[in-house]
Amino acid sequence: MVNALAFSPDGRWLATASNDTTARLWEVANPAAAPRILAGHTYDVVAVAFSPDGRWLATASGDNTARLWEVANPAAAPRVLAGHAGPVYAVAFSPDGRWLATANYDKIVYLWEVANPTAVPRVLVGHAGPVYAVAFSPDGRWLATAGGDNTTVRLWEVANPAAAPRILAGHTDDVVAVAFSPDDRWLATASRDNTARLWTLDAGDLVDLACATAGRNMSREEWQRYLADQPYRKTCEQWPEGK
Repeated sequence: MVNALAFSPDGRWLATASNDTTARLWEVANPAAAPRILAGHTYDVVAVAFSPDGRWLATASGDNTARLWEVANPAAAPRVLAGHAGPVYAVAFSPDGRWLATANYDKIVYLWEVANPTAVPRVLVGHAGPVYAVAFSPDGRWLATAGGDNTTVRLWEVANPAAAPRILAGHTDDVVAVAFSPDDRWLATASRDNTARLWTLDAGDLVDLACATAGRNMSREEWQRYLADQPYRKTCEQWPEGK
């Protein structure tokens, strides 16, 4: 079974990931040619992603590792990113190519420095269940992560990963995919609850929408749930402060 695919930034290559423990690089202009086979994983390969400069292909596998393959030299041994305690479900490069995020069954997201993959990765801890998806915002400010922990999505500030993430709650089953709009204004989420949702990332839009829809200020409990990283404040001047 083919689990995932991705085009290289220059459009030359198509990468595919398979249950046969390999990834493959197909030349788009000559699809009948034999693909370059990337072998080394010991379990299903479930995700692939190219770096923004096209130099690297990242692969994620059920063998608890992600790997970095040099596209121009696929026969070379890959850089193995090991440390997760369970299957790696997703990989994503930051827009500047500096970071690779990996999502895992062990409830942890790792940020690996691509130029120094043997360095200890940054560890993002907070999810209470497997993490199924990761995505960077186009401006590189945010990393969105989604999983099976009480139906939440989390937004981590890449420049300050130790800070508490913003929590987006509302789905009623596991969230399995996330994607940012090109203008950084929206985050789309997909869930096993049979819905997709659009979350505004513009604080002004969010406040205006909440005030118009709810007809009141957020309660302190709601504020703690959705904006725990910020002090409570009254946002709708026309309504009394929430309790």
